[in-house]
This record gives sequence, C-alpha cells and structure tokens, in this order.
Amino acid sequence: MSWSFNIIISTILLIIFLYLVKLWIEKEVKRQVEETRLHFQENRLIAMGELLGNIAHHWKQPLNSISLMAMNIQKQSDKGELTPLYLEEKLLDIEEVIEEMSKTIEEFYSHLSPRKDREKFSINKTIKVAIKILSSLLKRQKIDILFIEEDNYIYNGYKNELLQALLIILTNAKESLVNNKELIEKKITIKLSKIENRISITIQDNSLGILDENLHRVFDPYFTTAHKTQGKGLGLYIAKMIIIEQFHGSISVHNEGGAVFNIILGESKD
Repeated sequence: MSWSFNIIISTILLIIFLYLVKLWIEKEVKRQVEETRLHFQENRLIAMGELLGNIAHHWKQPLNSISLMAMNIQKQSDKGELTPLYLEEKLLDIEEVIEEMSKTIEEFYSHLSPRKDREKFSINKTIKVAIKILSSLLKRQKIDILFIEEDNYIYNGYKNELLQALLIILTNAKESLVNNKELIEKKITIKLSKIENRISITIQDNSLGILDENLHRVFDPYFTTAHKTQGKGLGLYIAKMIIIEQFHGSISVHNEGGAVFNIILGESKD
C-alpha cells in the first residue's frame, strides 16, 4: 500500500510541475507582449510559438519514459514484488528525466528572451541554436538542414534579435517545403561567409521558390500567400526590421532552385 501511495504522490508532483511550467510560459508570453514595441510583438509570439512547439516535441519521449517507469512500478506492486531498492531507483530515474525537461525550457527560453545591451557573440553558434530550436519540427517533416561555415565570426550586437530573425526565415523556408507536396527530398542550406569584410548569411531551400510577381513584396507588412489562419504576414517584415534597425544591414531574396534569402550584417561595433 505504501508503494502505491508513493507512486500517486510522484504522479501528483509531476502534474503540479507541468502545470507550473504552463503558468510560467503563459506569464512570460504576457510580459513580452506588454514590454516590446508593437511591430516586434508578433515576432516575440512567433518565436514563442516555435519554442512551445519544440518543447512539446522534445518532451514527448521523456513523458513516455516517465509513463513506462510508472507502469513498471505499478506492475511490480501488483505482483507484490516491489522492493524499496527498485522503487528508489525508478523514482530517481523519473527525477532525472524531469530535470532534463526543465533544462530544455531554460535553454530554449534563454535564447529567446529580449536583451537590451550589446554583447559579443558567435554568429556560428547563434545559427546552430536556431537549427536546434527547429530541429524537432524539421525532423518530423523530413527536412534536412545543412550548415556551411567558412570561419568562426564574432559580432558585437544583439544576439537574440538575430536569432529571432533567423527563426522567422527558417520557419518560412520550412512552410514552403511542407506546402510543396510533390517534393521528395526537402533541404535547407545555410551558408555563413564574409563578403567585402561584412558577414553574410544565406538561407536557401529547394522548394518552388517565390512567384516572380511576389518577390518585391515578400518583406511588405501584412503581405502573405498563406491562409489567413497561418499568420498576418508580418514575419518577414519583422525580420527585415531587425536586420536594418538592430544590425544596420540588409536583407534580400531571389529565386535559385528555391527561395534564397541573403542577410548582410552591418560592421560590428567593438
């Protein structure tokens, strides 16, 4: 009876933990909406939406593991074979899984929280963080992603703002690939290099590209070819504003076997 009681307590604690996490995320979303400027609010929500989606995917297997461990404990208890040592081992295993789930939230959120001060950061690592945040969704859609880096580039600026711009463009590429039902091999290629002493980030997908008549409009606010339930068409506009206002750079798009977005960052201010 005592072992069954411990299982119930552990399950209740897990439910409380997940509920508190939900409340924490909702609180952070509200805080960001209140504190950011109007045309960056949707950017924060887009990023947070991707964050929640990826947390859900990253949590799927750990939650299955916890469920299996709880079932094993219950089976041992039903057979009268549940020993204190076995129970302790399984509860420790559950605790470790919960700690890893908590780390996932902290890691993802730390990369998306707004920063007001400039900092020196690696462009390479920031791109890799963007890939990691989207990795579960890309894997689920069977989209391969290739990152080509010519060197390690350090920049003095707003790391998380750049990350959010990258997430918007990568998400746009992902949606384009998903919508192309006839495409068998789906791929996104990111190339990091320098052009005339300025850092260049090129993001290319192998989908159908953008209709020629729409190329000059993709960065316009409220322009979208997606269904109205998929967004208001502010994503790429916000990405453009980030690159121009926060990095004094430029962003362009053209077709070349798919859509090619090219970001040129302004000179780093040391």
